[in-house]
Amino acid sequence: MCVGDALRRLGSISRVWIYVGGLPQKPVPPLNYRIVFSLEDVVNEYSRPVNIIDNGERKKVEPLSGRGFLNFPGVGKLEYFLTDGLGSLPQSFPRVRDMYELTLRYPGHADMMNALRVLGFFDRRKLPVNGSELEPRRVSLALLKDAMSMGGPEDLLALRVEVETGAGRRCGITYQVLDYYDSRRKVSAMARTTAYPCTSVALLVGMRKLGLHGVVPPEKIAQDQNLFDYVLSRLRDRRVKVRIKSPLN
Repeated sequence: MCVGDALRRLGSISRVWIYVGGLPQKPVPPLNYRIVFSLEDVVNEYSRPVNIIDNGERKKVEPLSGRGFLNFPGVGKLEYFLTDGLGSLPQSFPRVRDMYELTLRYPGHADMMNALRVLGFFDRRKLPVNGSELEPRRVSLALLKDAMSMGGPEDLLALRVEVETGAGRRCGITYQVLDYYDSRRKVSAMARTTAYPCTSVALLVGMRKLGLHGVVPPEKIAQDQNLFDYVLSRLRDRRVKVRIKSPLN
C-alpha cells in the first residue's frame, strides 16, 4: 500500500526498499526471536528463493543473502537480509529499476538460520536414519518451535518503506511504522499491523466504496488517496502510526 501511495505522490518510481520485521521486545538468546505467526512460513522465508528486481532485471537469489545493518529509531541496531516478500509488486511495477524486501532481525540471527539452511536442516528430501526415513525440515520445525517460543508475548513491529523516483532530481518518500504489543487487548503488534489493514479493506468492500473488481492487489487500492486515507485513519484510531516523510534525502 505504501508503494502504491508513493506512485500516486511521485508520478513514477524507480527504486523500492522494504525493511520489515516482527521482533520480541525482550529477546531471549541465542536466537533472539519469537514466532508471532506461522513457524512454517518463517522457515519458508529462510529457505525459499527470493524474487527481486535488480538493475532493471528480475532475478532469483539465495534467501538470507544481501545482509547488512541499520539503526531503526526506537529499537537500535538491527540486521537485514533478503526474503521473498514482494508479493504482487514486481507484477504491478515491472519497470522499476530496483526492488527488494528485507527482513529485520536482531544481529546474529541470520548467521544461525543460514547455517541451518546450508547444512540441509530445512530440506524436504527424506534421509535414511537407522532404518527409518526422516524429513530434516519436519525435525527442524519441531526443535525450533520450542526455541522460538521462549519469552513473553510482547512484540514490536518495525517497518520502513523507502521509495525513490529517478525523474530529474533524485527524491523520494519514506514510510515508517514502529508498533508494540497491546497489553490491554492482548493483541500482538504483528496482528495490529496486518489484521487492521485487512479489516479496513473488507469494510470498504462491504460499503461498496472500493470500485474495483477481480483480484485487486493492495498497491492498486492505495493509489486512490481516499481509500488509503481511510485505511490510515482506522490505523490511527487504534494508535498505529504511519509516519510519512518526503523528500528522502
